[in-house]
Amino acid sequence: MLNQVTSHFWITTFQPEGKSFPNTQRPQDQLRLVALLHIHCSELMTTQKKIVELEDIQPENELHNEETKNSPMQANEEHKTEPLPLNTSGNIYSKSLFTFDAAINPHPRFPTLSKMIRTRRGEKVCIKVPLFMDSKTVIPSVPTPEDPFPGQIYMDSMAFGMGCCCLQLTFEAESIKAACRLHDQLLVLAPILSALSASAPIFRGKLADIDLRFNVIEQSVDDRTPEERDPTNPKFVNKSRYSMNSHFISNDPSVMPHHNDSVPLNVDPELMNDLKVAGVEERLAYHIAGLFARDPLVVFEKAIDVDDAKVTSHFENLQSTNWNAIRFKPPPSMDSEIGWRVEFRPMDIQLTDNENAALSAFVALLVKLITEYNVNFIIPISLCDKNMERAHKRDAVLNQKFFFRTNIITEGEYKNNNAEGFHAEKEVIEEMTILEILVGKASKGYKGILPLVEELIAEMPGTIEEKAKVSSYLQLLRGRASGHFKTGAKYIREFVHNHPDYKQDSIITNEIAYDLMKNIESHNASNIQPVEMYMTHQAINEEMQKIFLWGSEMISCFSQLINDISGQFLSLIHISEPTR
Repeated sequence: MLNQVTSHFWITTFQPEGKSFPNTQRPQDQLRLVALLHIHCSELMTTQKKIVELEDIQPENELHNEETKNSPMQANEEHKTEPLPLNTSGNIYSKSLFTFDAAINPHPRFPTLSKMIRTRRGEKVCIKVPLFMDSKTVIPSVPTPEDPFPGQIYMDSMAFGMGCCCLQLTFEAESIKAACRLHDQLLVLAPILSALSASAPIFRGKLADIDLRFNVIEQSVDDRTPEERDPTNPKFVNKSRYSMNSHFISNDPSVMPHHNDSVPLNVDPELMNDLKVAGVEERLAYHIAGLFARDPLVVFEKAIDVDDAKVTSHFENLQSTNWNAIRFKPPPSMDSEIGWRVEFRPMDIQLTDNENAALSAFVALLVKLITEYNVNFIIPISLCDKNMERAHKRDAVLNQKFFFRTNIITEGEYKNNNAEGFHAEKEVIEEMTILEILVGKASKGYKGILPLVEELIAEMPGTIEEKAKVSSYLQLLRGRASGHFKTGAKYIREFVHNHPDYKQDSIITNEIAYDLMKNIESHNASNIQPVEMYMTHQAINEEMQKIFLWGSEMISCFSQLINDISGQFLSLIHISEPTR
């Protein structure tokens, strides 16, 4: 049944001003951090081998010296798993009641991930999403294996989460310091962009009462043991491996001690000490140690005993299975020309290329804003978590309010950005709608994000046509926040509700799912999106009213013109009439 729509859309490294930051420009303390990460990962992989069943130490392809080639995800045809049957009896990895293991990527990393998450957890993953209650929705009176939680959509495998599609963007920073600051500022914006991008209202063939996929993936890879999920247990781990970040990592003045107010991680004090002795700042050291607080899920046979001075497979093993909304990415090797990067990960994929381009351009402009202006979005981590909870709600982009600081700039000084003096003062927080966050709230002295972005665009080089295109992207997002344009989730919901086979029972039949896919495919194939793909009924009615008023005014003008001409013509006739 329908889970999520369209395919992956992936944006790779963005380098500000087209620059590359090769290894030769990195200070020695940054290089020591890269080396230290690899050494400790090597020790962890060696000591953790015993937790992985022998059959789950998977063969891997030959290792290379760049990130994309030594990643655990690198596929190799000869190491694919054997084909599995297209039924649940063949589910040796997930044990799912609903999905087929045959759908899992045949590279050994992926079925092994599915199995080891279940094995470490001690049971199958348990994903629960609130069911959308329509007028004829039926809730079972007695729990069943397929529906053990009445009123919830139950899912039981990693595929339901990792099968979702996303829009992720990676940006390269000028230095480790700049990357850490960018990481923290973008973290606050993650829930706002999530609500703007919401495109996931259907799970396991049912309409959900949420619009966003993020929490579903969070539950789908939650490998915490019962003790680690128990808040009263000393071993309690606050979040899944896939989650909003638990802490800010920069030493920037904008991040104050009270901002890192989440539940502490059970980090290794010895590792923390080693990192700090090597010159790593405490917040970043805590972040790195937090990665090591998780067990590695997949160990590759050829990637256990490797030269950590040359390849990064050990670190990438942990890094690539800690899925946060924002990911801090060190250089992949000591001699790589790839620098310090930040990956923005929370957004849903969009239904059309134009919408993907709009969100991609907006995030890129936010990165430039953070890099070039003296702005500060930082609020406590606990409020970021609450914002992400609200971002999942149905029509959150219109109906939810989000915690956001009103003093994001100091008026008159925000364009004087320098590395030693970022805007840093205690936050003044207001609950605001997405529209208010974007366009401003004058009554609270809040300027808004879009006015700042528009100032930035005005100062950037580019033709009138290029800037007009970017402005159209911003107008699309402003329209979503105001209710004039639909999110993907809104469009999908309306399509389902208007389909002749829909029975107001929250069930997506095969016919509805097929027609929805064909509908979206047709819009992308023709590269023409109909007005209803974007505009809400309210917006269409408003535009029609404007056209009607314009038409009425034109008719009135024509009538007046005709009367004037007629009057003048009659006057001429009267003047030219011969005397008798």
